[in-house]
Amino acid sequence: MKNRKSEKQGQSLYRKMGKVFALFAVLAGAALIQESMNPVLKQGNVLERQAYGDGNYDAELIWEIPEKELEQELSVHVAEQGLTKEEQQALLAAAEQEIAETFPGENESVDEIRKDVCIQSQYQDGQVTADWSFDSYQYVDLEGHVMNDSLEEEEILVKAVVELGCDSQTLEYQFFFQICPKIYSEKEKINNKLKQELIKKNEKTNDSTLILPESIDDQTIIWKEKSERMPLKLLLLGMIAAGCVPLVEKSRKQEEEKRRKEKLQSEYPELVSKLTILLGAGMTLFSAWNKIATNYSNKRKNNTIPIHPLYEEMLITCHEIESGVGEARAYERFGERCGLHRYRKFCSLLVQNLRKGTRGLVQLLEQEVSDAFEERKNLAKKSGEEAGTKMLFPMMMMFGIIIVIIMVPAFLSLQ
Repeated sequence: MKNRKSEKQGQSLYRKMGKVFALFAVLAGAALIQESMNPVLKQGNVLERQAYGDGNYDAELIWEIPEKELEQELSVHVAEQGLTKEEQQALLAAAEQEIAETFPGENESVDEIRKDVCIQSQYQDGQVTADWSFDSYQYVDLEGHVMNDSLEEEEILVKAVVELGCDSQTLEYQFFFQICPKIYSEKEKINNKLKQELIKKNEKTNDSTLILPESIDDQTIIWKEKSERMPLKLLLLGMIAAGCVPLVEKSRKQEEEKRRKEKLQSEYPELVSKLTILLGAGMTLFSAWNKIATNYSNKRKNNTIPIHPLYEEMLITCHEIESGVGEARAYERFGERCGLHRYRKFCSLLVQNLRKGTRGLVQLLEQEVSDAFEERKNLAKKSGEEAGTKMLFPMMMMFGIIIVIIMVPAFLSLQ
């Protein structure tokens, strides 16, 4: 028996070793595919430059002289491919057109600039650089912020100069745009006037109080304190929390019931085994039952063991019988409270033997013990399989991450 068990354990170990090796074999194959699909060195001694704008790169190579058996690693810096003069000039012209289209931003045209404008340092996907300057920075800055709050009716004409550069070619692009007064809504107009009025009043710091304006443009102003509505927020949060209480309580009770049933199921073989031994020693059914329950009660009083749902139910059954409930009825109620098929079958067996006599009960219980231990062994095996299944998802995630790390650079280099 021990040899068979050792042989099974050895086979299980070999299977695990095989799975680990297979995993790394797949990764090695993926790495080999990546290297073969995108070799850096072409035709033995040719390195391809990357397109303009994709940047330079370093190729890790090994040079070798077979006749002298010389070999050495060498990092070769490969600069990106440059542009022809015509290509540079075409990009500069395209950048000039791009500026004309994007500069107004949310404004309708350069003839009526009321909102912020769009200023970029690069155009044409980064192939053209741009250096901006204005003849006046009073109403616009280099980040594109338009400062026209102080303008009332006049319009300001501003000249923009953009120095465009593409590799060795440069181009100066000039244009004019007109900054117009900001259009305010009625609320914004009143708000601005209130701000100006408050600035004047706030200068009188000798006064102990700040008196807010009561009217603007012959319109009465009523002031109210802004509320964070914290009481309302707390009340709403309390309603949501109160609504969650039944759900949390239901979930907690379901979890407790699940743990209780698991404990009852795992303790069932122990109960039947103890009853079988005591009945075989000549004790009556109730005496054996009471002895098991009393032993548990004494240990609980001494706090030497935790609470066991099974033995708590057995104590309840003892109290019922002592208070006058029929023994058969008490056992039936025990099975109903436990709520598991195994316990209902067990209690039905006890009740039948009480009514027909206890002859043969020990043999029946011995068979029940054998079946119960076999079932517990199957449950333990099932739990182990479930634990292995739960570990499968994290392992697959790790495998997926490794595949992504290997394959993504390959696809990016192909593009």
